[in-house]
Amino acid sequence: MSMSQAGLCIGCMSEMEGDGICPACGYDNTQPNPEQYLQPGTIVASRYAVGALRSKNSEGAAYIGYDGEKDCPVWIREYFPIAIATRSRSDGTITPLPGMGAQYKALMSEFVDICNAVKRLSVSDSVIPIENVVAHNNTLYAIYKVVKVIPLEEYLGRVGGTIPVKKAIRLFAPLCETVSNMHARDDIHRGISPQTVYVDRSETLYLWDFALAATRTGGSELAAELFDGYAAPEQYTSNGWQGPWTDVYAMAALFYRCVSGINPPRSTMIGTQRSVTPLADLLEDISPALSDAVADAMGSAAGNRTQTMASFASKLTAPDDAYSTASTAVYDLGKLTARTSPAPSSPPPARRAQLDRMSTDSRTSRARRLDGDAGDPVRERRNKESEEVSVKYVALALLCTVLILVGIIWFVTTTYFPDMIPSDSPGREPDISVSEPVELSEPEESQPDESQPADTTVPSFVGMLREEVEANEDWNKRFTIEYNEEYTDTYAAGIIYDQNPSQGATVEDRGVVRLSVSKGKLMLEMPDIKDMTEEEIREVFAKLSEEHDVVLNYSIMERYDANTEPGKIISSIPAVGEEFDPKSTPIFIYISLKPDISEAVESSSSASSSRPGRPSSSDSSDPFPERDR
Repeated sequence: MSMSQAGLCIGCMSEMEGDGICPACGYDNTQPNPEQYLQPGTIVASRYAVGALRSKNSEGAAYIGYDGEKDCPVWIREYFPIAIATRSRSDGTITPLPGMGAQYKALMSEFVDICNAVKRLSVSDSVIPIENVVAHNNTLYAIYKVVKVIPLEEYLGRVGGTIPVKKAIRLFAPLCETVSNMHARDDIHRGISPQTVYVDRSETLYLWDFALAATRTGGSELAAELFDGYAAPEQYTSNGWQGPWTDVYAMAALFYRCVSGINPPRSTMIGTQRSVTPLADLLEDISPALSDAVADAMGSAAGNRTQTMASFASKLTAPDDAYSTASTAVYDLGKLTARTSPAPSSPPPARRAQLDRMSTDSRTSRARRLDGDAGDPVRERRNKESEEVSVKYVALALLCTVLILVGIIWFVTTTYFPDMIPSDSPGREPDISVSEPVELSEPEESQPDESQPADTTVPSFVGMLREEVEANEDWNKRFTIEYNEEYTDTYAAGIIYDQNPSQGATVEDRGVVRLSVSKGKLMLEMPDIKDMTEEEIREVFAKLSEEHDVVLNYSIMERYDANTEPGKIISSIPAVGEEFDPKSTPIFIYISLKPDISEAVESSSSASSSRPGRPSSSDSSDPFPERDR
């Protein structure tokens, strides 16, 4: 039985009649999944119906599904490492490629460990919970509970691109605690990013998209799924030493993105072509201590980075006056150094325990020697005499040193700088000189030192605000700066995200430096298209596409409406006046049926259009629409 026969949309598992566009989520129910994955309507373990493919990577795929026993939607995560296995088109069975059987089983075992790790987390932890794990088709399926959430990346787009610092700290604290609980069980996520952290209506953050270590490591047997800007440097090589500090890097980068609106550059580029602007330079309401805490957690070298999530969380939530200025770090992620001497990397736990024991033994031995001397008059007298002799020698040595230094100074002064000795000093006759009247003259204007050419080395402008560069008189004297503004999906308006020439290059005096400035994310407003004809609406969308250099994804569908002239626009999703992302938002235009449609079709369409339960498309104020994600 197909999903349409069951009366469910394969895109959101809400009730609908027939095939076609779902009125609740806009998904096209005639669209199949890619052929190498399960098709809509497939039944897993005689219980779970598979819907639309929602995501995939080198270890498997995630589908929206339906639990036939509990009568509710679920998420279905399938273990299917496509690089080392293949699927039978007849029954969906997965078979390892020749010679890959052992590897297939080993990765499946790790998949089980990940599922168990998620299930072990408390229900109060901020993760999408697993309800069941079933074996079918020679593979495993993890069944996740559907929680009404949206990706953090989508949430940020709906609230203006950033989150206030104090609110971000409040949101991140529980998430840090969840990840810290994972680390306590030796589990690492390796993929914390705006795409894998989700937000619900209460603005609680949830972690999802757990994956195999090989999936989140470059150079492994599986294609790496790394989130540039959030993956730590050690994840880009199979030789990297990964641990809790790997997730610390990602969490700090995610916090940076949320409060600044800027995606950090790829971690392997920090210190070479790209750098990260300090949060304290971007935001007025953040303390230098908190800015430096984020910098410490984003250190390029794993050993110099904040090592545990608990430590990062404590710095994140600590009052501003709780930070010691002596340990504040310089925010240069390419060469992360401390303003005081940097602390060496922590030794491995076993070595650290050994050092602790050695230190304890040393203190204990010294205490025993002191205790043994107590009560023995001879030893006490000897100790006292020894201390007195030591004091005398130290005082004598200091006196000799002072006398030697005074002698050296006197010799050098009298020999090479005789004028420094006063004229009435004993044993020295005053120099004879004739005083001549001094003529006063007007001071000459200071002339530039032609021997010192102006610095023509190009600094790093990436990450700065345009107005910050425009206000810098020195830069504008040294260079001719040109600005090119473009819409971007990843940088807030006014942020410089690229430059030519790059940092460190030299140009001729007043040479041209071209800076690319973000205009923010391109958002369009749905024009007033009511009562237009199909030809007119196509002209409007063609003009919008040409003006903004985008391809609008719109569909025109007929619907019966007694109050609208046939052939004219009834309504649209998004609604008139509502803002939308033209690069990713599907547009649905509803046009009144023409007179040649039979009364039976009109009646059926009218009943379909009046079916209750459809959410209003005009309510754009709520960032969480009534749909399951």
